[in-house]
Amino acid sequence: MSELDRPDVASESEDITTKVIEYENDVVPFLSHYNITPGSTPVNKRLLYKLYKQHYSKDPLSSTQFHLIVGMFIVSYWNKAGGFYRMNQDNFTVSTHIFKEYNEHRVEKTKSNTYRKHFELFLKKKSISNGNKWFEGYYLHEIYKDYCRELKLTRPKLGRDNFHKFMKLYFKHRRISDSRAMWYMVNEETTKLLTEEDKNGIKERRSKKER
Repeated sequence: MSELDRPDVASESEDITTKVIEYENDVVPFLSHYNITPGSTPVNKRLLYKLYKQHYSKDPLSSTQFHLIVGMFIVSYWNKAGGFYRMNQDNFTVSTHIFKEYNEHRVEKTKSNTYRKHFELFLKKKSISNGNKWFEGYYLHEIYKDYCRELKLTRPKLGRDNFHKFMKLYFKHRRISDSRAMWYMVNEETTKLLTEEDKNGIKERRSKKER
């Protein structure tokens, strides 16, 4: 019996895969979205990360975190030219994805009826309205991402930047601290959508990404 055929090895492999998929990141959905699988074609690591960071993820992991997760699925290697993955696509195909995503993201979503209705439905479903309580924007963005997960979306329809553009159209906003975080004036019910434990978890994740 080979090592891979042993039940304990198979179980360990399944456990690792489950942990990666359940972990709060979008790398596995990214690979699935672009149908990226192991192959024999070398693709530059930096190019793949550029596609992920600039044109897919709305809350990207660091390049180190990204490559650690991708490396669990795609074989990588280094030579004098840098780091590469052995994939089913080539550098030209990845560059084509980047060009396509760049053009698509130039659409002004705040002027789209489809995106406006999507955002307004989110506010309605979560009972978010104008009020007299200042609330951190990154908490609201997490509430929105949870809402999209409830809808079984592969990824949020609105990225972080476009989400805040819509928030600024519908709510009073300002920066009320030394950080770059935007705050919005909402109803009291909205401030109770997250527990203190939820908020601490969000802050901890943000702190790790900023390191």
